[in-house]
Amino acid sequence: MDVGTEIKRARIAQGLYIPELVYRTHIRAGIIEAIEANDFRKCGGDVYARGHVKALGGALGLDTDALLAALPVDDVPLDVSGSAAGEDSVNIWALDRRSRVPSEMRTWLVLGAIAVAVIGVLIWQSRSRTNTENLAVATASVTATPTATASPSATPSTTATSTPTATPSANQAGALTLQLRSTALSWVRVSNPSTVLFEGNMRSGDSKSFSSTSDLHVRIGNAAGIALTVNGRAMGTLGASGQVYDHTFTVG
Repeated sequence: MDVGTEIKRARIAQGLYIPELVYRTHIRAGIIEAIEANDFRKCGGDVYARGHVKALGGALGLDTDALLAALPVDDVPLDVSGSAAGEDSVNIWALDRRSRVPSEMRTWLVLGAIAVAVIGVLIWQSRSRTNTENLAVATASVTATPTATASPSATPSTTATSTPTATPSANQAGALTLQLRSTALSWVRVSNPSTVLFEGNMRSGDSKSFSSTSDLHVRIGNAAGIALTVNGRAMGTLGASGQVYDHTFTVG
């Protein structure tokens, strides 16, 4: 086994730079570079060489016993050239600049992905709330108007026509005036013999007024939710909650 080559191969395979091994093992960059080149003179002797190889192998998850058995040193001489410290200083900063870029990029990429995920969740929650509100309104409308598609001449419900004041007379001027005020959500349709004057939901607090010289047909999906006044005369209770009120008011 080529000890230095094996250490270098493992480091590169794990995507590590020499400064990262420096931080993990506290071994100077120049010594690590020399070991990867199978030059153990900078270790300071065979004892230190074995210690460095064991530390590097452990940091990289290698079989340290196999590395030590293959270490080709018995008496490693000490390199006293005096250039090791200077080389370490230059190499570690050069390599650190090179290794710091991918690390920072990975950090920004992770933060960016988290931000996108958070924004996506907020948008999804906002759309879900909007869809839920729309569904609630649509459901209330459908519930309040079980016979909304019936023709204008549909037969009034028996309970709707039981209201004692359902057929007031028109005013003397030959005009018919209706006022509707909503106290609860209800579907309403008002039409004359030729056209539909209004059709849609009235929410609590909404009001509508109609004046016509011809007959007016009124259909209410939630009789308890609408207060009706005809020619200035309050009609009183039109029916129970959810009951359909259907009536034609005539002129003259």
